Amino acid sequence: MSDKNWQVYIAHANGEEDLAEKLAKPIREAGYEVVHRGTVMVGESFTEEVSKVLSAGAAVVLCGTSKALGTRWASQIVNAARQQTYGGQTRVFCLQMEQEADVERLSFDECIALYWQNPAKAIQDLIAALKKHYPVNNTIAHSAYRPLQAPPLPTYFVERPEYSNDLKMRLLTESSSDNRALVITAIHGLGSVGKSTLAAALAHDGEVKTRFCDGIIWTTLGQQPDVLSLLSGWVQALGDYSFKPTSVEATSMHLRTLLYDKAVLLVVDDAWHTKDAQPFNVGGARCQVLVTTREGTIAHALGARLYNLDVMTAAQAMELLKKRLGREITVAERESAENLAQAVGYLPLALELAAIQVANGTSSWTVFLQDIQQEIARLKSFNLAGARDATDEASSKRLADRISQLFNTKSSKISTAKSPCCCQGNSG
Repeated sequence: MSDKNWQVYIAHANGEEDLAEKLAKPIREAGYEVVHRGTVMVGESFTEEVSKVLSAGAAVVLCGTSKALGTRWASQIVNAARQQTYGGQTRVFCLQMEQEADVERLSFDECIALYWQNPAKAIQDLIAALKKHYPVNNTIAHSAYRPLQAPPLPTYFVERPEYSNDLKMRLLTESSSDNRALVITAIHGLGSVGKSTLAAALAHDGEVKTRFCDGIIWTTLGQQPDVLSLLSGWVQALGDYSFKPTSVEATSMHLRTLLYDKAVLLVVDDAWHTKDAQPFNVGGARCQVLVTTREGTIAHALGARLYNLDVMTAAQAMELLKKRLGREITVAERESAENLAQAVGYLPLALELAAIQVANGTSSWTVFLQDIQQEIARLKSFNLAGARDATDEASSKRLADRISQLFNTKSSKISTAKSPCCCQGNSG
């Protein structure tokens, strides 16, 4: 990046070089250093180039033509920006160059006026947005860049201090007695209980970010992760773009080297299998690893301190319903809402989905309560037949998973309407 001005990178499709230069001229005149390629290569070279620009704290303007948005790299840019945030700044701006260019399918952080409707106003709005997030002559040195990959917290986030305070204290104060050892904490609990949200809240905490002064990196594994790709993403997040990942073992070892003297919090979210989580168990004495999992055996295998996360309290559940509804719960509906919250076991995800559908008028508290009660009765009947082989934990997991599946099935039928804006904030 320039020592004087912010750098703006214009991403465009092959063959649209003249259009990119047309956009670059007024941006340069506004005081920015603008670069773009003669051609945009689809594949590793392009991905690496954009990652370098983002990691340097620069902005990317996506030249949103139908040709560009029809390629894979447009979504790669947005995903890369989500992985390379600094202080919550916007990274990618999109100009809808043609009316038929489908920009709504991608989620951007900043809404830009439609170029095809009014080119002059679109450029004016773009420059205004750039100045808002990247003031001219107010730069960030590359050496000060710190990755913050944690997903943003939803607007309806409900604090759970009975858990977060203790976990935060652990992250701030714990250190290994062995300078070569790594402190690992595992948040364990049922599916949909809020493990990932709790981890994200900790990652966004100001004191935690100060403690891990070299950044916070995050990966979500799931049941079938591409481990090598995720590890490679961490390598690039730490600023190394020349390393070529050839194997999980070699890339994990390289990460260990990069993190040796750094203070980084490594979050491994939604770990299902020990073999997938183990390669991310890296870092020096100033690092810590925070794992979220529904499998306690993974924590044991990683040598982690286990922290059990239970469901919400009744009061927290009602607060979540109120925030997700976007209004107060009326006296007339309070009892039904309380009964529903109890029926779903105060699981945050089920509460969110119920509130969404009530807010949309898709259903009522009473109808949902009946659905849940029928499902619980069916599961209890199923469990009774094999009661001797089922543990309480297994039954609870089955119920939690089934409630989530039931609500997700209902939720998927609600709304297929597209966003009215070309860019949506990520609700997390």
